[in-house]
Amino acid sequence: MAAEENECMSRQDSELMKSWELEAILTNRTLRFVLRLEQQFVCPSCGGIVLNPHQTGCGHIFCARCVRAYLENGGSSKCPLDNIPIKPEEIFQDNCCKRELLNLEIYCTNAPDCTQRVTLCDLQDHLKACQYERIGCSNVGCNDTVLRKNLLDHQRNVCSFRLESCYHCRQSFPASQLLVHQKNSCLDMEIPCPNKCLQMIKRHKLQAHADECLEVETDCIYKNYGCTFRVREHYNLTLKQVKVSFY
Repeated sequence: MAAEENECMSRQDSELMKSWELEAILTNRTLRFVLRLEQQFVCPSCGGIVLNPHQTGCGHIFCARCVRAYLENGGSSKCPLDNIPIKPEEIFQDNCCKRELLNLEIYCTNAPDCTQRVTLCDLQDHLKACQYERIGCSNVGCNDTVLRKNLLDHQRNVCSFRLESCYHCRQSFPASQLLVHQKNSCLDMEIPCPNKCLQMIKRHKLQAHADECLEVETDCIYKNYGCTFRVREHYNLTLKQVKVSFY
């Protein structure tokens, strides 16, 4: 009996793979049919829509999930409608019921924003183009999902992970890191001289500028004579130009 059940379930897995793709898409979505849904398309066990209808030997239709649960119950399950034992070898996919269901017209699952009406079998293709479908941003590092109609604007103008070129060095960085780059590490960014000489110096030229900056602090030229003061370089230049007399 166990071998028969495994063989039956394996065959069903292969047959239902395509239908389960639609079932996976509909996870956490609500289907609204244009016309009232007939009872034959509702699983009598779980109350859900029979996206993958399976018929038992007693003639009742259940969704694939409930059928699988019955089969995994070790062959002791009974039909909840007539109490007749459910036999794995008597279960088959009801393609007639499936075709009827897939041809029913529904509202887009993104209603009321999207006003399109499509058949259930065309829903997957519609969602691939629906402007109100939420999809993930493709920028590296971004986990946001946005409406398809807003995606391009999000990727180019809103996303914190969009790449932007540094105005100074022309290298590209995520937008959220650009200001940090310019403030702390951009070598071509002009910053105020740390010695307060009022000049703006590119970061990679700071050391060269420090060697000639007149506001840099240095030892007094009379250090060898006992002066312990540190003075601005321009003061030393003045001392060198002025004759100092000692009395």
